[in-house]
Amino acid sequence: MTKLIIQQLKQANVLKKIENLPHLTGMRFIAAFAVLIFHSFTLTDQTFEALNEQHWFSVISKVFSKGHLGVSFFFVLSGFLITRILLHEINLTGKIDLKRFILRRILRIWPLYFLVTCFGFFLFPFLPFGQNTVHHFWMFGFFLSNIDEILHGLNDPLNFLTATWSISVEEQFYAFWALLIGFSVVHSVKRFVYFFCSIILFTLVFRWIHLGDDRTLYFHTFSVISDFAVGGILAILLSMNVFKQRIQRITKIQWIALYGIGIACMLLEAKIFQGVFFTFQRLFISLFFAV
Repeated sequence: MTKLIIQQLKQANVLKKIENLPHLTGMRFIAAFAVLIFHSFTLTDQTFEALNEQHWFSVISKVFSKGHLGVSFFFVLSGFLITRILLHEINLTGKIDLKRFILRRILRIWPLYFLVTCFGFFLFPFLPFGQNTVHHFWMFGFFLSNIDEILHGLNDPLNFLTATWSISVEEQFYAFWALLIGFSVVHSVKRFVYFFCSIILFTLVFRWIHLGDDRTLYFHTFSVISDFAVGGILAILLSMNVFKQRIQRITKIQWIALYGIGIACMLLEAKIFQGVFFTFQRLFISLFFAV
């Protein structure tokens, strides 16, 4: 029994180190800061009204308007980390511990999510300048806030609860993962690849069908879940020595060129991804973040 406990503790410690890769901390900060700045500049009509007529300020606003793409980065990162952890667990133990998988997701996300949700529904309306939300608590309770945002978000007087939509998407993705693991659908690298490629194809079809419906394309799980798949495929590729060797042969000039092209495409996405090409906008951005 003691040996088993020690072994489980060692495994948990290894998985924690895998999930908390130090060199990703700076990238997390940049993505989070970008989202924060984006939300700040979406309030320009009320907050920066006197500056809106200034040309230099309008240029800065356009640049910071791309901050919402930080959410895509976090989705790619989540897909990468969770797949990396599961692959390591398979190599270490030969199987995936479903209970540990579920418990780690609950402890990592649920406390803060439900704290913010309960504050928005039950406390904020009674504070000075507080307002009632048109959202439905039961949908937030089942991690469907992104769907609720599509249905009712435009009618909400103060939309700070909108920020929880990305958490709901993550939880839906993890829940789907848990089901597949529980039914032994994905327990090998080959099945991981099939799973992720199917998600990407499904997302492209969904986005093509809903072209023109901006809120569905932005908030719906089926429209954005390809970000997780791209991160997952990256984790699989990085577990292969052949791919690692190819990455190491890329020169600094080539990396700079890749970054330059990616950043330029993000800044000019409204002009590049028009019409049917908007179907591929999310996939291209997530591939750049994978790079």
